[in-house]
Amino acid sequence: MNLKNFAFKSNELLICWINLDQWHTDGSELSTAENSRAAKLLTALDRRRFTAARSALRTLIASFINTDPRELAFTIDTYGKPHLKGNPALQFSLTHCGPLAGIAMSTHGAVGLDCERLTLVDDMTSFCRRICSSTEWEIIRSLKGENLIKALFQIWTRKEAILKAIGVGLYYPLRKMTVLDRNHTHELHVEIPEFGPWWISTIDLPVTYAAACCAPFSIGAIERIEIPTTLTPAAWSQLIAQWA
Repeated sequence: MNLKNFAFKSNELLICWINLDQWHTDGSELSTAENSRAAKLLTALDRRRFTAARSALRTLIASFINTDPRELAFTIDTYGKPHLKGNPALQFSLTHCGPLAGIAMSTHGAVGLDCERLTLVDDMTSFCRRICSSTEWEIIRSLKGENLIKALFQIWTRKEAILKAIGVGLYYPLRKMTVLDRNHTHELHVEIPEFGPWWISTIDLPVTYAAACCAPFSIGAIERIEIPTTLTPAAWSQLIAQWA
């Protein structure tokens, strides 16, 4: 299948997962501004992973619209959300955590994607009170151990995905949103004050990660591309040809 011929259904997302430590690039696909941002990061590992994530994003979008990754231009809105210049209908969201990166795409509305590594939180009570609504706080208080950690990160990734989709970042009060019910519903319809109805869906990943996506429509299908092996941007077209 050639990705540029892929047609999104009205309730479909395309999500690509990438191992950044296995994506090799010299950064030539990136803009001057992107390479400048990479250079300011403190460690060589962070610089390499940032460069790989931006290279993968450019390569995926370029494959979809059949152009050179270096030709892509992005605009940044007031809150820092990027948009593809000249093609506003193609919506995307990039997330990366450690070596794992994910890219979500749709042509039927804004999308948000977030991925986090499960970890212990130093001050659990303080953290929960900062991000949880009163309904979520009551649910969290009834949980312990692994179930508590999973529920907390389900809340966190869902809210991050929503913020990325609506494009306001952490400017929006997290406690005004309720994204978890007692049934831990896999896909949830939520009303966001000032931003209307959205659908959020938990994404299954290896047990050490939590992830969620968000869209202004019920997410009927998630088409996935997995890239588990070493891949250079030049080999991308070969991978796409094999994907079905």
